[in-house]
Amino acid sequence: MIASAWLDATVRGFRQLATGKGDMLAAVVVLLLRPLSPYFCSLLLSSLDLVQFPPGRADKFLDQRALCRRRTRMWALAQFSSGTVTMEFHLIRRAAHSTFAKILAVAFWCAPLIASAESTAVHFEVGVDWLHAHRNDPNLRILDLRSEADYAKSHIEGAVNVPILRLFRVEGTSNYVAPVAQVQDVLGAAGIDNKTLVAVYDAGEFVNASRAFWVLEVYGHDRVVVLDGGYAAWMQGGQAVSNVPYVPERRAFVPTVSPNRLATKLATRLAVDRPASVIVDARENTDYRGEKSAAKRFGHIQSAVNIPAKGHFDVVNGVKQLQSKDKLAAYYKDLDRNKKIITYCNIGMQSSSTYFVLRKLGYDVANYDGSWTEWGNDQALPIVQPAQPPAASSTPTPPASAM
Repeated sequence: MIASAWLDATVRGFRQLATGKGDMLAAVVVLLLRPLSPYFCSLLLSSLDLVQFPPGRADKFLDQRALCRRRTRMWALAQFSSGTVTMEFHLIRRAAHSTFAKILAVAFWCAPLIASAESTAVHFEVGVDWLHAHRNDPNLRILDLRSEADYAKSHIEGAVNVPILRLFRVEGTSNYVAPVAQVQDVLGAAGIDNKTLVAVYDAGEFVNASRAFWVLEVYGHDRVVVLDGGYAAWMQGGQAVSNVPYVPERRAFVPTVSPNRLATKLATRLAVDRPASVIVDARENTDYRGEKSAAKRFGHIQSAVNIPAKGHFDVVNGVKQLQSKDKLAAYYKDLDRNKKIITYCNIGMQSSSTYFVLRKLGYDVANYDGSWTEWGNDQALPIVQPAQPPAASSTPTPPASAM
């Protein structure tokens, strides 16, 4: 009876919020429900038959018409469990004239934010020293993306083994981002929830770490960093390792799909003819020119520009490391920051490092996971072919190194 009454009151609170009334009650509801299951919140929202807006920060809608404001508030509430605090702040600010609201804001919202300030101050990549200093932080999860065999030999102490292909769906030579249920299960089993700061590392090639970074962002988790130099840098730094597997307690990870981070075949096809978009081919020049191919056809996607991903790195003392931000900005100086960028390579692997770099530089970018092995094998899609294509082979060049 009590639970039923509480549920009824909560639904009424959401209804009042949806009509622009009851801001004080709405703030209280947000603060009280924030630690609870987002599935429950989604159930409440769906019971109101409200339209869910596409992903984006809620505050950019708040100055639009009343209908947009109303629906955006409801969309933001559906997202608050995965770290969207802008809407919570908006509601609390509107109710801030109340002493009770101020107390709630400090107790339920500000305190957790302050407590996690240090861990949220980092983004994109971290060095060996930072990871060593923070490796025991309770809200940090380290993912080792190498194979089970390599992990068993040695790994960073406390790292959880998640071989990179567990985050993908492999079809022939193509690697597509894994379905939501698969990613949810893999990350939950690795002890990750929506508040966890995730540090990923690979053997040192960077591309698998950037692939994991990209997949986590596709599923709405932007609290993720890459260990620059990977396990090679860790070993070179003389840091302690372990051969004892670490199995954390499962947590509840709730994905929220961000379609602006994942380019499909359709989205890429539309971008070919769209002046506001730029397609970046991250493969080597020889692939772009059609001298070799991982697909049946040779060449590149029509309108694509070639900026090879291998230009992102320097080798320092034998370890492959990301170049400085200034160097990377110079490398992409001709790329228009006001346009939507879609990156691709052979299977979305090398282009994930392009995605990572462009995100770091502030571009609006998505990675095309089907990439050339999908596009180049579809006769209906437009390409630019070399003047004299190489003789077709029944076994196209496998995308083993230039992905």
